Amino acid sequence: LYRSEGRSESLMPNVVSTGRRMWLIYLSLTFIFTGLVMLSGTALWDSLNLVMVALATGGFSIHDAGIMYYNNPTLELLMIPVMLAGALPFKVYFLLYRGSFTGMFKDRIVQVLLLIAAVGSAITSFDLFMLNNIPAEQAIRQGVFTAISGFTTCGLQNSDIHFWHAIPIAVVTIMMFIGGASGSTA
Repeated sequence: LYRSEGRSESLMPNVVSTGRRMWLIYLSLTFIFTGLVMLSGTALWDSLNLVMVALATGGFSIHDAGIMYYNNPTLELLMIPVMLAGALPFKVYFLLYRGSFTGMFKDRIVQVLLLIAAVGSAITSFDLFMLNNIPAEQAIRQGVFTAISGFTTCGLQNSDIHFWHAIPIAVVTIMMFIGGASGSTA
């Protein structure tokens, strides 16, 4: 297509350069987040795999029980920014690549994404506390992680939602629709 347009000389170097930058960004995110997740005491192999599936918002795990296998609240907490990073559009990372860290948070998509994530997490946690009679700490842990995982369409779970009432499930489902339509890897 590029050759038929008569622009192969001007576009191809930009495509290759953009591809290299994307690989550099992805490898940097993978390296940084793997180190972060390892702070939870998770082994290197498990950390690397969890980070790769969270950045790709795939939700797979090397264990049948998924992230519940680890039963590690610190791991779940550290996976939240990884899942959110996977939901961000790649143009935001180009801003970071160019050194504009503050520009990232000025982006409307990032602002809306973080707002929806916070509000949805709060509603889900509150509903789990009130409707499911789950202790507050556990309701926050399960509600925030599951809401963020649903919103980013990552699919990782730290609780069995079959025992949840319909309202928190509906909130997470709505967040999944919004997250899937937001332009992330979903």
